[in-house]
Amino acid sequence: MLPDIDLRLETISTTLRDIVLPVVPMDESLAREHVQLMIAHLAMIKAQWKHALAFELGTYDAQRTLARELIGALDESALRAALDAALRSGETLDRSDYEAVNRALKTLAALLDRAILEHNAGAAVEPRLAAAVLAYGKREAWRYRVWFQGAGVDPDRAELPEIAALFA
Repeated sequence: MLPDIDLRLETISTTLRDIVLPVVPMDESLAREHVQLMIAHLAMIKAQWKHALAFELGTYDAQRTLARELIGALDESALRAALDAALRSGETLDRSDYEAVNRALKTLAALLDRAILEHNAGAAVEPRLAAAVLAYGKREAWRYRVWFQGAGVDPDRAELPEIAALFA
């Protein structure tokens, strides 16, 4: 029987913790810190990997909603056309293909960044657009706090649900 992904991640972590870290000299603090960071990242990946596609789709769908809210306020026609094309391409996106979703997400995120930055250049932000961006940011910040709770840096991580709760 072949080892599954969880077992492989655990084996790597165990090797780093029980074999590699003990032989790194105590005065090599940077090397020791990086081994510990690798162990922590492997633990986070173990918690996340099964949900990665669903998480990316949630972010992508939230960005599509934001794009629809912003597109009408854009003055720059080329950017508006690019956002419209990205929204249309999302209608035929293979939502089971992680890499395709990730590429579409990065493309849309870059267009949204441009739209927000260019729309705000030298002018006050329309209240409707500011509200849309802030609402998006609030929702996504919470999702990312849950997603990265394994990093242990969120002061309220004990109050966060398990990652699976994002998709229930």
